[in-house]
Amino acid sequence: MIPAYLSALLLLIPAAIIGTAVRLATRSRRRAGDGPASVRRFFQYVLLFYTAAVVAEGISLLLAEWQPTAAGGAASSEQSHLARAAAQVIAGLPPLLAVGAWVRRTMRNPRERSALAPNIYLIGMSLTGLGAAAYGAYRLAEAATGLADFRPVDATNLAVWGAVWLIHFRIAARARHAGRLRAGAFLGAWAGLWVMGWGAWRMTEQLLDLLYREAAGTAPAGSLRESILRAAFGMVIGGLIWVRYWVTIVSGWERDRIWRGAVRLGGTLAGLAAALVGAQQLTALGLEWLLGTGAAPGQHFAPVPGALSLVIVGTAVWLYTGRAARPGRRRDEADRLYDYAGAGLGLAGAVAGASMGLSALAQWALPGGASEGDWRMGLAGGIGLLAVAVPLWLRFWSRAQRRRAKNPDLELSSPIRRAYVTTIFGAGGLAAAGSLLIAVFQIADDFMNGQGGWGTLDRTRTSLAVLLTAGAAARYHQLVRRSDRLRAPEEPHPGVMMAVLVSADGATAAGEVEKQTGVRMWVWDSPQAGTASAEEIIAILDQTEGQRILIAVDESGHRVVPFTPL
Repeated sequence: MIPAYLSALLLLIPAAIIGTAVRLATRSRRRAGDGPASVRRFFQYVLLFYTAAVVAEGISLLLAEWQPTAAGGAASSEQSHLARAAAQVIAGLPPLLAVGAWVRRTMRNPRERSALAPNIYLIGMSLTGLGAAAYGAYRLAEAATGLADFRPVDATNLAVWGAVWLIHFRIAARARHAGRLRAGAFLGAWAGLWVMGWGAWRMTEQLLDLLYREAAGTAPAGSLRESILRAAFGMVIGGLIWVRYWVTIVSGWERDRIWRGAVRLGGTLAGLAAALVGAQQLTALGLEWLLGTGAAPGQHFAPVPGALSLVIVGTAVWLYTGRAARPGRRRDEADRLYDYAGAGLGLAGAVAGASMGLSALAQWALPGGASEGDWRMGLAGGIGLLAVAVPLWLRFWSRAQRRRAKNPDLELSSPIRRAYVTTIFGAGGLAAAGSLLIAVFQIADDFMNGQGGWGTLDRTRTSLAVLLTAGAAARYHQLVRRSDRLRAPEEPHPGVMMAVLVSADGATAAGEVEKQTGVRMWVWDSPQAGTASAEEIIAILDQTEGQRILIAVDESGHRVVPFTPL
């Protein structure tokens, strides 16, 4: 039986179909004859991934479930598991071998090796094997220390899926993890960092909790030994993954804008978000105590060790990765990505905090008995979120706005700024519209059932709070977007973006033109047509106006026809 994590991965297939279709339709720069090849690659590597996963899981279960009895056979209670595992291997191995041979034949073509599909397959299968093997190692460590019962499937998962990871990792290593395979190395480094960070957080939390309970004179919440051992397992396993990907691969690459942008998104912002979550919890706990919750101090502040450890570990990750990906002398798109991602994180927290606070104030203002629950919790949580999110948003947004005022032509032409402003405007508008729809439905439902009054206001207070806060954020960014568009420099004419070449054997020339100019080339081979060199086609593109043109080559020369797609 395929486990839950593998089933979740297989559910990504429809999303991959949509993403691949969009990419093929809008962004690919391939010849016309390469479209069917792209579709073929997609299904080829999806089939390879599926059959490899089924066979690997079947082998693991088969090795785990086959336990000979004294008579040399398998125990009767294991027959169904053995049958299921054997079925996976028997049914999956022939198609796996066939697809593997098919892939080896197609990979002899250099164009095939540079395609997107095999790289996605290598990354996906490598990380799947890594995750399954790491989980098996974690379960074995628990069994070795007496925290859990030993299961043979954990050992076989470590062996089989570890082999799957190693095979695909070595294939990527032969390509030096270059090109699109860089994404797999980054994902592996992030996975190791996050698992190691989780272990460090749990370890720090348990130690601080021990000190807290000693000071407060309360009994421990659970076994300290078990919690520390599990945290140590996470730190060790995540640390090994992090060393293998980050220390030996990623940290040695040139620290260009793609490298710095990836490190900041996967490490710096993740650490910052974790630290802010812990800071919000600490602030909310203090405010709840000031507002009066009625709980004993030792019980009320029991979550402090967990929140404080989150601040400590998140800050450490933020500082380390931020130092590694520090900006260069000139501001580039990696710096802008960091600024606007941080601003978006702060703005989302501020909108959520303001919504929580307004909803809690409305709950407090309602007559007694109209609302259930304690408004103090919501108010403290909202104020705590505002206390950490608003300074974060101001820090990143004000820096971006200062850069805009200092160098408007460069900043306003940035696609990252345009995407950020448009995304916030659209997301805020959608949230406000959805909240309005929910509020109207709740009001209409109450009045139709004869339940109008203070209870209706209590039901709609959260929707109305989101409507106000999200609507305000959307309106502000609409004004920013309008101002940016008025002050943005005029964009130069893009020139030819796509060309259809009608010639005899024009694939080689079209490929060279794509490399030198970036113009998307489509080739219609016609034996009756003439031939044209790459230099001649580039000269035609330089002298032609229009974004899409057709170039027909014959014996007398060439004809250029601009066209507009339907």
